[in-house]
Amino acid sequence: MNDVKIREYIPSDFEAIRDLHFKVYPKAKLPNIDSPYFFPFKKVMLVDDRIVLAALGSQEIEGHFLVDPDWGDPLQKFCALRAIQNEALRSVRDRGFETCFSTIHEDLEKSYGKRLTELGWFKPPKWSFWLRSTTEV
Repeated sequence: MNDVKIREYIPSDFEAIRDLHFKVYPKAKLPNIDSPYFFPFKKVMLVDDRIVLAALGSQEIEGHFLVDPDWGDPLQKFCALRAIQNEALRSVRDRGFETCFSTIHEDLEKSYGKRLTELGWFKPPKWSFWLRSTTEV
C-alpha cells in the first residue's frame, strides 16, 4: 500500500461509498448513512486518495418481548404479544428507525420463532448475526 489514510466520513464521500456498497452488496439497499442513527462511527480508508474501505456504525433497536409462561392460554399470549408488539413498533417507527430485530435463544426458536413469523417477523435469508466485544481492542 502506498499513501494510506483513515479519516472520518464526509458528505462528499457518499458517491464513493454508494459505489463501494453496490460492489460488495449488489442486491442490497444502501442504508441511509446520513441518518442521525449512523453516529457511532463513520470511517473511510483511502489508498492513494481513493476510498477502498468503509466502516459504518448505526444504532439498531432490539426488541425484547417477555411473556409470563404461567399466565394465560396460548391464544391469550399471542393476542397480547401482537398488541404490545404493534405499540412497540409504532414507537420505534416514530423515532425514525426502519427496522427492529430480536435475538432468540435456540431453546425458544421452535415455539417462539413460529409466533414471531405469524406476527410478521422474518429471518433475513443469507444473513448471519455476529457480535464483537469492544473491551478487547
